[in-house]
Amino acid sequence: MSKLTLLWSPRSPYARKALMALDLLGLLPQVDLRLTRVALPMPPDPALLAENPLGKIPVLVVPGLGPLFDSRLIVSWLDRQTPGVLFPADPAAHLETERLETLADGVTDVLLLWRTEESRGDRKNPQIAAGFETKVRTGMPVLEAIAPTLDPSSLNVGQIALRCCLDQLDFRYAACNWRAAFPALAAWHAAVGAHRVIAAHPIPTDLPDHNTGVAVMPLSFTETN
Repeated sequence: MSKLTLLWSPRSPYARKALMALDLLGLLPQVDLRLTRVALPMPPDPALLAENPLGKIPVLVVPGLGPLFDSRLIVSWLDRQTPGVLFPADPAAHLETERLETLADGVTDVLLLWRTEESRGDRKNPQIAAGFETKVRTGMPVLEAIAPTLDPSSLNVGQIALRCCLDQLDFRYAACNWRAAFPALAAWHAAVGAHRVIAAHPIPTDLPDHNTGVAVMPLSFTETN
């Protein structure tokens, strides 16, 4: 495979997902990692817009093919190059992995959008914020029910997406107490953290934060959710 370029940021859950997928396939030595910062208060990077007109990361630039943007498109293309690693070869298991990926990404979407709404301060819409909270509180129990079926030693894209989702809770919703409310997810999160690919790519906490405006997110789980 020719040299690839990944436009990414270590704090983006979707960029981390793409990076871990590349690592799981053993492709990182063939990837040029281009750090690309994206934040709402910052104007879009012209270099990023040249590869993705939406100004979002991750973007995987493939020689002869052009840019692939959105983590789901990236992992789908990677799976077609090396089948049976990112997604199981069995059709039913493949579908369940896609279902988990979609749900985990969806909860992550809501977490990101909710934080953006909260950053509006006095201008935030309480109904919109409440809707985001409802979706998180509805999605997490479904993920909790799935967690006991997951094998941390057989990492795939669905599990990578779930790990990135829970890491986002730890990073941006640190006081939400999700582990107490969802013990199966907590046990899986701890177990999968020992996997080589997961352990190699934590969210760095020592970088400047360009997404300012929210110190503490208003989300708290109890043992009964």
